[in-house]
Formats: sequence, structure tokens, C-alpha cells
Amino acid sequence: MKIIINESQLRLIIENKGENLLDFTPFVDVDPIKWDDMFEFMNQKKGGIYDGYYIDDNIDIRDSSVKEFKHLVRVKGHLKARGSVIESLGKLKKVTGEFDLSDTKNLKSLGNLRYVGFDFALINSNIEDLGYLNQVGRSLDLRYTPNLKSLGDVSPEFSKEKFKIYVTDFLMIHRTGLSDEQIDKIKHNWLSKSPYGN
Repeated sequence: MKIIINESQLRLIIENKGENLLDFTPFVDVDPIKWDDMFEFMNQKKGGIYDGYYIDDNIDIRDSSVKEFKHLVRVKGHLKARGSVIESLGKLKKVTGEFDLSDTKNLKSLGNLRYVGFDFALINSNIEDLGYLNQVGRSLDLRYTPNLKSLGDVSPEFSKEKFKIYVTDFLMIHRTGLSDEQIDKIKHNWLSKSPYGN
């Protein structure tokens, strides 16, 4: 027997390799505070076969009382959370669009988040730890983050061996909790490798 799949189905299989995710896109208009409970109910009905869920659409939780995304693993779109009460990103690993966590006061760590496809803003937030973040598709804005004490190594040149975080365009680090020595090291890496540095 032959199984025929189209290109988008193949891409989905590759993206979810090792994870069995439930498509929650049809529920994007439901209050986000209900998503995790809905997922747990549906997953229990299916015998607990899912590792989490994904949404292929934009999400806006700015006016929501969502404190945690326990089971959300991937967002294929923008995630607007500016000024929200979010405390934990849970299993969230990937946002393919822009991600705005500016003015969030309860979120201390990015946890499992590894990838943001466009601009990633954490302006005026209480973020202390960038967790497992390793790639930002455009700019990373960390201005006015006094609790952030370390970035690891950041570079506009992708190298898993040398640098912790790869940022394609601009890194903004004005008024952070980083030491002068850390900032000098980041500037040196940036200016020596970035096409914008010379």
C-alpha cells in the first residue's frame, strides 16, 4: 500500500518530529484561558496521545488573564502579550512571527522557548533568564530589563559551538542588568561579525 502526502503535510511531519501535537487553530477565537483545560480534556479522551498543541494563527493575550501556557508548543503567527499577566510560557518552543513580551512584570524566564521568527521585544520587562532561546529571525530588543544579568554569547553569525543566541538583525541592550564587561564582549562579537558593524 502507498501513502501519498502533499508538501505541506510533509513539512508538518518534519516540524513535529518526535512530538505528537494537536491542531488548536480552530479554537483561536475561544478565550485563551480555556485552551489548556480544553486540551487536557481532549487529550484524555484520546488516551493521552498528544504532547501538546499548536496554533497556526496570530494570538493576542494583551487583555487576557492567561498566566500560563502549559501545553502550547508552537505558534505559526504573531504572539502579542505586551503588558499581559503571563507568568510562564510552559512548553512553548517556537513563535514563527513577532513576539512582544514588553511591559510584562510576572514573567521571569523564557523557559523552553528556542525560536522567534521575526522581532522579539522584551522592553521594560522583569525578565531574568532567556532560557533556551537560540535564534531570533530579526531583532532582539532587551532595553530597560534591569533584572537580566546574562545573555551568554550573542552574535549575528550562526555558530552553535561558539554562541548561545543567534540574532539576524539588531540587538538592543540599553539599560539592562548586564555588566559593562558583558556589554563590551557582546559589542566586540557584534562589531566583528555583523555586516552592520563596519
